[in-house]
Amino acid sequence: MVHLALTLSLTLALVCSGFRKQDNRAAKVDVDSKLQEDSIKQVEEANVKKEEPYHTSGSVVYYPAKYVLPEIARENGVEPPMEVGNAGNMDPKLKELGIDFEGIWWMSDNPVPEELVSFANTVVNLTNGGFPATLMVPNSRKGMWSWLTSTVGNILRKYYATGDPDSHTDFVFKSTLEGDITTGLTGVPGVWVDRFPFYKYTKNCDEFAGDKFLCDPTDCAEKIPDKTCAQLIQDYPDDMWSRPTLFQERSLFSNTTYTLKRIVLGNGLRHPVFWDEFMRHMTKHEKDCPWWDVLGRWCEVVGSHEGEKEMQSYRSDDWCSRKHNAVWGWHLFGC
Repeated sequence: MVHLALTLSLTLALVCSGFRKQDNRAAKVDVDSKLQEDSIKQVEEANVKKEEPYHTSGSVVYYPAKYVLPEIARENGVEPPMEVGNAGNMDPKLKELGIDFEGIWWMSDNPVPEELVSFANTVVNLTNGGFPATLMVPNSRKGMWSWLTSTVGNILRKYYATGDPDSHTDFVFKSTLEGDITTGLTGVPGVWVDRFPFYKYTKNCDEFAGDKFLCDPTDCAEKIPDKTCAQLIQDYPDDMWSRPTLFQERSLFSNTTYTLKRIVLGNGLRHPVFWDEFMRHMTKHEKDCPWWDVLGRWCEVVGSHEGEKEMQSYRSDDWCSRKHNAVWGWHLFGC
């Protein structure tokens, strides 16, 4: 839960630093008028949200998870909310290296409500024509990341508004099988991250990773009927990566890991196995609750719909617009 702890503190700082005093009456009248306009706009947007499964609010798009498949989005007359990485929008040096991050990827078993990532528009810097190779991934740009529309998911998405949409994250790969994500959390007191490594699933990934916790070739098919991890590795050798988060010994947090799985292919089609698993994961349950059950402990599930759970992504790279969506009333004080 390190992401949550950091996000809460950073978001609080963002909110507190986003306001400054207005020292004259004319400004106060103008502020009051704009606040009233904001209130009306928010009510209108809330009403739209209740009616439409796919809707926008400023720089943010909200949508059922299944809409990340381009054909489903287009069948419903809307733009796909996530950008599919492909040969046309990714550095050709990736193929020369033998690294394949095309499509859209799911952060399966991620402990925080971040769900999908795209590597579209990645640029590669080589070392003497080869490894180590640095993948500069613009994961702050529109259509590159998704969050659930939960309380924590909203906080995370708003925190991303503090970063420049044109910035990038460096992934440094020393081979086609392993790499590391650069991070500034190594020196943060209490957190003290050690590494954010990447390990490609192979039949012996635990050997080059050095530990089964880092990459376990026997544990990647728990929720896939009639499939073993060995079968998945053999049939889809480029579609799974282990992504541990390792902390220093003095950290307050324990090591965690999740599996990065390709759910949409580079041609925009669904993955033959992992798309269905993702759809099951994103099942929306309809519940019938007694009027007095405010905690939802006695609710009854009356319906389930695969792929209908709501997510959110940025649909604009306008930094000011993102800040306005992150903090109510931000636009009153500029960017």
